[in-house]
Amino acid sequence: MKYTGGTVDERAVKAAGGSVLEGGNGVRVGGWVISSHKGPITADAELEALKAELGTLAAPEQFYGENYLRLTHEASGTCISFTALDALKGWLFDKSEPVQVGAAEDWLRSRQQDVQAHAAQTLKYDWTYTTSYMGTVGTAGSASEDGSSNGGVAATAPPAAAATVPRGAAAGAATGQQQQQGQAGGRRWEPSGDAIPRALLTSRDPILYYDELPLYESELDDHGSSRVTLKVRVMPRCWYVLLRFWLRVDHVMVRLRETRVFCQFDTSPPPAARVLREVRYHEGTFTDLRAAGAPAEGPAYADADTAAAALMAVAPVGVAHYRQEQLLL
Repeated sequence: MKYTGGTVDERAVKAAGGSVLEGGNGVRVGGWVISSHKGPITADAELEALKAELGTLAAPEQFYGENYLRLTHEASGTCISFTALDALKGWLFDKSEPVQVGAAEDWLRSRQQDVQAHAAQTLKYDWTYTTSYMGTVGTAGSASEDGSSNGGVAATAPPAAAATVPRGAAAGAATGQQQQQGQAGGRRWEPSGDAIPRALLTSRDPILYYDELPLYESELDDHGSSRVTLKVRVMPRCWYVLLRFWLRVDHVMVRLRETRVFCQFDTSPPPAARVLREVRYHEGTFTDLRAAGAPAEGPAYADADTAAAALMAVAPVGVAHYRQEQLLL
């Protein structure tokens, strides 16, 4: 059945020993409560107020401030969440070199004397909205970054403060960064040699719950596209999250940052709960990728799915970063 929060297979949920959350925007299964919410694009006035709170003059045109995903482990109270606000904070934290289109470089060169004569200052910021966000780790029942106070234990509606600007967002940036890195509640992501089991993900198990959420998007002043999207899939034996930042700068380059988060909960006897995470960064100029055998600029990079296929075809060329981690609960 299709709900506003996602797609639920009620019969499969019951067969797996789980239950559908009130309102249908998530499920309780395998010791986890998983919920999501989709809202409209944040209004201009609210977005301007948010920019002021964060101390930035820029923000993506399409910002989905009410959208969230929460996965709460009932036994430990640990909550792994994904929100648009934290994704935007990840952009503020990111240290990537700014990308310039050819026209901008030509413009600066042609006006260099004027810039120097007037002692003009260049406003530098990452206009591609590249984010290093990989999710937020917190505890159920504590104040979360999106302004709610229930930590998403059984959330069936958007947080009460999600449509407004969270107070102290800028002041809490350091805390938010620690939570994104998995340092909240005494738990942190640690290196792991175990990969996410693809065989389990490709099994024919029924999908109990599925949702796909945009967090923010920008058309980059008609110079390309930048998007942060999120997918969640819950099955009888595991859950799986795919978070993607995808960037295409026309005639220049493509960038794809993927974070995969996974937990298996059907083993017997059940071990200590463990969440696996894989982080992979791909990027390259269209010239370099084409030289490596990747498709030329065009339909092959039209969205995150097609870009992922094109980039994986020439890997490890273009792979800028890869790591495997685990979170013990």
